[in-house]
Amino acid sequence: MPASEALRELLAIMARLRDPERGCSWDLAQNFTSLADATIEEAYELVDAIEGLEPERIREELGDFLFQAVFYARLAEEQGWFNLNDVIMELTAKLVRRHPHVFDNPGGARLDPRQAKESWQRVKQMERRTPGLGQDRQQPFAGVPQSLPALLRTAKLLERSGERPVFDQEHIRRLEKGLAELAAAKDKEQALGALLLDCVRAAKALGVDAESALRRSGREYEAKNRLE
Repeated sequence: MPASEALRELLAIMARLRDPERGCSWDLAQNFTSLADATIEEAYELVDAIEGLEPERIREELGDFLFQAVFYARLAEEQGWFNLNDVIMELTAKLVRRHPHVFDNPGGARLDPRQAKESWQRVKQMERRTPGLGQDRQQPFAGVPQSLPALLRTAKLLERSGERPVFDQEHIRRLEKGLAELAAAKDKEQALGALLLDCVRAAKALGVDAESALRRSGREYEAKNRLE
């Protein structure tokens, strides 16, 4: 089945689920707020499937994640705000706008992954200063969700700050000092938080994703301590 036809069928099913007379009582009871926790859960289930390299499960979890987007778009359409087509059009425009090295440079020199990411960030920063695009997001940390996992959010803040952490002897000494002073610290939460922030800095300097690294260690710990 062509993707466009499959999407139309999915939208028709979503409309039926939300039909006031013939729909599903659970789906009719939902709103943006009630779906938020489910969206977070679906995102983590997708990540879990990806990290487990399980193709069939990835396909299934992608479907669940897509359903979340379709559900939100349906709720918005019922409010007269926008519909899924508007979402797709805005996404399409954003992708083209943030890839000038691809769409404005046909046949030109190809950027490496680091350069491509830097180009994306430059365009994003320009958008924050552009009326209608930036949505009054000129502050460097605007748009970084408070609900992100702490390690992931800290990495995003460091990235937005423009800070370029370097993992050198000074950084190692700072980590050692923070660890040594932790036990005697009056505010242990603050001291541990500062130490963890430096750990995220170290991860960024080493090109490691701190969130993924801790998830991996958690899985290894779980496997090692699983009851037979």
